[in-house]
Amino acid sequence: MRTYTIFYDPRCAFCAWCRAWLERRSFLTEVTFADCHGELARKTFAGTDVAVGRRLVVTSNEGEVFESEAAFHVVLSFLTEWHEFGQLLQIPVVHFFADVAFDWIEQNREFLGAFLRLPNCEGHCESRALSVATPPYR
Repeated sequence: MRTYTIFYDPRCAFCAWCRAWLERRSFLTEVTFADCHGELARKTFAGTDVAVGRRLVVTSNEGEVFESEAAFHVVLSFLTEWHEFGQLLQIPVVHFFADVAFDWIEQNREFLGAFLRLPNCEGHCESRALSVATPPYR
């Protein structure tokens, strides 16, 4: 059975909110969450150009790495209540607009957090991709 790990940034209020939202959902497969600043992220992505922390990143136990819009599609495909929408992403025009929407969401995490009245990220979300080669920012 394929399992997935969703890397998220616990320092980002919007990311933490998304994780909590996802944890209240049912999945068609086993899903775990990992801190994008943590040891697993450093070991998994050291020496790669994967923008873990700046982009949504999902990995599978089969070694697959999904980043950004591709990761969004994978997450939708294993969410029980969103699975049908995930299937609609096979249609090119739906796929295109979902990618545009997700790209906007990904680039506006701090704004969305403020909209949801979450704690301020103090620029953390807007600044840069997080390095997995160095310790987490202090």
